[in-house]
Amino acid sequence: MAVPASRYSHRTLTSRISPTQLPQSMITSEHVVPNRTGLGRSILRTGTTPPGLSMRLTTVKKLRLIAVWCLSLYLAHMYVKMGWIKFDPNGFWTPAFERWGYPVWLRWLVGGIEVTGGLLLLMPWVASYAASALGLVMVGAWVTRMRDARFVDVAWITVYFVALVWIAFEWWPFRLYRGGRAEPGRSAA
Repeated sequence: MAVPASRYSHRTLTSRISPTQLPQSMITSEHVVPNRTGLGRSILRTGTTPPGLSMRLTTVKKLRLIAVWCLSLYLAHMYVKMGWIKFDPNGFWTPAFERWGYPVWLRWLVGGIEVTGGLLLLMPWVASYAASALGLVMVGAWVTRMRDARFVDVAWITVYFVALVWIAFEWWPFRLYRGGRAEPGRSAA
C-alpha cells in the first residue's frame, strides 16, 4: 500500500507506518514533507532517521534563526545585567521586593534564574529551556506589576515574554534532550 508523502510528517510516518509499507522511492531518496504548521519543511530520508536530524534549513529558516540569535544576544545582555543587580542588598530591587511583600530569597532566586537563563540563551541547544524558565519569571513579574498598577512595565514585560516564546519556538528543534521512545531494535541513547 503506497502512502502519499504529502499527507504525513516524519514523526507520523515513523510511528504509524512500517518501512515495508513505504514506497521504495521514499526509502532510498529524500522527500520534502510539509509539517503541521505549514511554516517550515522537513526532509524524510528513511523510516529510521532521527526526528532532529531530518530538518532541512531553508533560507527563510536561516534568516529567522539569525534574527532570533540577535534577539537572544540582546535579551541575554539585558537579563544578565538585570539579574546581577538583584544580588546587591543596597540596590533598587531590595526595597521593591520588600514593598511587594516578597521574601529576600525570592529576589536571589529570580536574580539567579535571570543570570543563568540569560547566559543559556546564547547556547542554541539549551536556549529553549532557558527561554521557558525566563518566561515563567516574566509571568511572575507581569502579575506583580499588574497588581502594582504599573501598566507601562506590564506592556514591556509582555513584549519580553513574546520574544522569549519566539526564541523557545525557533530553537526547539535543536534542543539538547529530544525525549521520545526508542524504536524497537534501537537504543534510547
